[in-house]
Amino acid sequence: MQGLMQHQSLLVSSLIEHACHSHPEREIISRTSEGPVQRSTYASVARRARRLANALLRLGVKPGDRVATLAWNGYRHMELYYAVAGIGAVLHTINPRLFPEQIEYIVNHADDQLLFFDIGFAGLVSELMPKMKSLRKVYALTDRAHMPAMPDVACYEELIARESEQFAWPQLDENSAAALCYTSGTTGHPKGVLYSHRSTVLHAMAVCGADGLAISGADTALVVVPMFHVNAWGMPYAGALSGARLVFPGPQLDGASVYQLMRDERVTVALGVPTVWLMLFRHVEQHSLEPLHELCLERVVIGGAAAPLSMIETFESRFGSEVLHAWGMTELSPLGTVCRTMPRHAKLPQEAYRRVQMKQGRPVFGITLKIVDEDGRALPHDGKAAGRLLVRGPWVASAYFGGQPGELLDPDGYFDTGDVATIDTDGYMLITDRAKDVIKSGGEWISSIDLENAAMGHPDVAEAAVIGVAHPTWQERPLLIVVRKPGREVGGAELQAFLAARVARWWCPDEVVFVDSLPHTATGKLQKMVLRQQFRDYRLSQPAPQRSAAPTLLIVPGLRDHVPQHWQTLLAEATPGARIVPPLEVDGLNCAARIAALDQAIAAIDGPVILVAHSAGVLMVAHWAAKHQRPIAGALLVTPPDLEADWPEPYPRPATLVANGWAPLPRQRLPFPALVAASSNDYLASHQSVRAMAEDWGAELVELGAVGHLNPAAGYGPWPRAQELLERLQASVVK
Repeated sequence: MQGLMQHQSLLVSSLIEHACHSHPEREIISRTSEGPVQRSTYASVARRARRLANALLRLGVKPGDRVATLAWNGYRHMELYYAVAGIGAVLHTINPRLFPEQIEYIVNHADDQLLFFDIGFAGLVSELMPKMKSLRKVYALTDRAHMPAMPDVACYEELIARESEQFAWPQLDENSAAALCYTSGTTGHPKGVLYSHRSTVLHAMAVCGADGLAISGADTALVVVPMFHVNAWGMPYAGALSGARLVFPGPQLDGASVYQLMRDERVTVALGVPTVWLMLFRHVEQHSLEPLHELCLERVVIGGAAAPLSMIETFESRFGSEVLHAWGMTELSPLGTVCRTMPRHAKLPQEAYRRVQMKQGRPVFGITLKIVDEDGRALPHDGKAAGRLLVRGPWVASAYFGGQPGELLDPDGYFDTGDVATIDTDGYMLITDRAKDVIKSGGEWISSIDLENAAMGHPDVAEAAVIGVAHPTWQERPLLIVVRKPGREVGGAELQAFLAARVARWWCPDEVVFVDSLPHTATGKLQKMVLRQQFRDYRLSQPAPQRSAAPTLLIVPGLRDHVPQHWQTLLAEATPGARIVPPLEVDGLNCAARIAALDQAIAAIDGPVILVAHSAGVLMVAHWAAKHQRPIAGALLVTPPDLEADWPEPYPRPATLVANGWAPLPRQRLPFPALVAASSNDYLASHQSVRAMAEDWGAELVELGAVGHLNPAAGYGPWPRAQELLERLQASVVK
């Protein structure tokens, strides 16, 4: 016998209609790409989403078609969330932090029909448009006054202005696809996760649940987690369901901007990954702010990576905020567990209470967890046994986009997360590592996450990572890689002693290496794979690298001795104590003569040399390195030019460059550390070309936005960032 209840499909469109009727005037606040803060409401978003739905149908968008976005968090992006899914199409949110080649791949793999982009991504879209073969039309998310000068791009506001606000959302199958999000692709190509209307609505209910994130109509939520990252953890849907006031930070995620929004909009809950909160802490510390008195931040949701104990304590003591440690992944929509303490935990000693807080928490209703050993046998939930973490539930992926349903699942319907975890008797889950990141030393497992969290507890440590390196006796031993806080001088021995009091002695890292920054994925997670590659030849029990004496900076100019006049001042400020040699005077010389002049200048300098090359000077350094083996400390290579472009007068034509020996460009590995800072305009090499150069040269790459390469008013490109770039280079310069 079946129940006698009404059946109503769980559809994304029902969320925005509920918001329109139940809390129409609750605000949606957006810091826009154009600059100003814009105030909208759920009623306004609903009206404009209906206009957009009419426009999409007029453009021929059919059920199941993919509509892509390259956009920050904002009200227009939210309108797309509801209009695209509401007509039965699929919203494909693209992460703009991915490499352009990855974006090209996923747009073509998804067979996207339309693309909507924020104007800050105009340069990226211009570069990729010829390669995104499936796109029929591209729209800039702005008004006519702020349209980028791009051919074949239409205006979003003009698109919806002509449409009616009247639209009846179709009654779709709740299992039809609503949204598509690709993983960041740290191994192989990114993979698409295809969410249904049913899974999306159920997930929104879980987010709003009291034992979920408890989002309610009383909240003002600062959604720092991007809308291109697993649908901003479901917040655009949860906000409409609950009536929470949403604050979208747009492209400005720096500490100062985030703090300002928290203060001015009276934010009660904020959601983001640990790297964002580290920037917020740095801003608070540098400006001696008092968030406990200036803000009303009740709780902070931290996900995407493990929350260090020091971060939890800082939010509690300096902000007066409760930290909700959450865990999930793209394949889980993303919410899987939330760490909320039980009433009896309040009686625990502080140390024991902190141990509970550090766990990823208990599964929200709908999610079932289990852990298994290497042979697939279930392990006990005793808080001690660690095994591969498996999960199932109504918002968990069964296959990747293009695959067969169920192909990712085991015979019992569980998805293997790739994490290693313990689960205690109360159901609290603790991620001990990614399966590929666990360190096996002498047959015993060491958790890199536990070591990292312990190291982050030191007051002078800004960020830490632990990887395993080869050891002749113990197979692997942990290597601790640390970023110091600005102005701090903590040493390796001090950190080792600090850890010895907090972890098992045999867990303590054998050595500590200090770096200026750690690599992260496009979604803010540590890239352990990059670190393992970087330190693949590292050998323990060797003397720690010593910084070289203050280097001499030799400026290598572009053609016609073009070099910004303020370089020397900026470089001097960026490298106190360094000697700066005025730019080489090589105007009128061909390539071979310039190389000889550079070699003579280097030979005349006593001590370590760092070359700072600009534009065609980059080509000069590459040619010099291919012909000479004279040792130097490193090179900063700024804005390589495009050898194929017709440069403006009085610069030579490409044929002239070839005739004078500038081409072909040497592309073998440079015999010294190098950093390439790449920007883009008509006369510079594309980001794709520069990435190929950097890869061939074995150089680190820093991608800058479009800059005024030859325009003094624009600050000559990256040079306001001279200190950052030189610090990053000098971190890899070892005498």
